[in-house]
Amino acid sequence: MLPRLTIAKRLALGFGICFVLQISAVILALNRLAALDDTVSQMVDKNWPKVLAANQMALRMNDNARATFELLLGGDETTLGTRIEGNKTAITQQLDQLDKTIDTPEGKAALAEIRARRKVYVTSFSGVDQLRKSGDQATAIATMNRDTTPALASLLTGVDVLVDQQNKAVEATALESHA
Repeated sequence: MLPRLTIAKRLALGFGICFVLQISAVILALNRLAALDDTVSQMVDKNWPKVLAANQMALRMNDNARATFELLLGGDETTLGTRIEGNKTAITQQLDQLDKTIDTPEGKAALAEIRARRKVYVTSFSGVDQLRKSGDQATAIATMNRDTTPALASLLTGVDVLVDQQNKAVEATALESHA
């Protein structure tokens, strides 16, 4: 059949095949770019904000511990109290945000554990503050060392579990983008 075609028809057929191959390559490339865009969007818009929120919680929890220590050392009660309350409010907002965005059973369990550990920690550092306000500095310091510091360590361990889970989700999404 090919020998019967004129040179013009052979050239047209060759260019036609090249054109179809180019269109196929463009369609494949656009399809792959769309999939990559979905993966990057999931990482940037969904997974990474969870990691940031969890890390911000840990920073604020540590800041509250520092502020409580500063209060024990005679720091300005008004400034430090405002800072502690601001941190508590921000942590609650971040937990609420994470409640809405975390959708895995492991993540939900980690959040529940963080909330439970946070109650113990907040109760402890609030108790230290009450002891300090009543003038019982020695008991406040002892309570801070005996109860509050370990409660903070336990709480931060729970936050670390959540951060690790979310980091793994980011890494898994990154691996998807390489496929």
